[in-house]
Amino acid sequence: HLAIVDMMMPRMNGAALMRELRKLSPALPMISSSGLMPLMEDERGPLNLAELGVSAVLPKPYEERELMAALCEALAGATSSG
Repeated sequence: HLAIVDMMMPRMNGAALMRELRKLSPALPMISSSGLMPLMEDERGPLNLAELGVSAVLPKPYEERELMAALCEALAGATSSG
């Protein structure tokens, strides 16, 4: 399993979703995706993606090869840590 999470969504932002996913599945690899990577904040302030357990970052727009690289990075990290 793996989650690709858009950081800007209606009702629940990506950081909140990642926190909830982490509670449900602590070892779940997660990829953060956003068109506004340098500006990512939530109600708590600037986001620390490592604290959220992000395995890889995928800035938008992205190409298929970038998606594949992020998937490989996230899954390799999951394999080595769990």
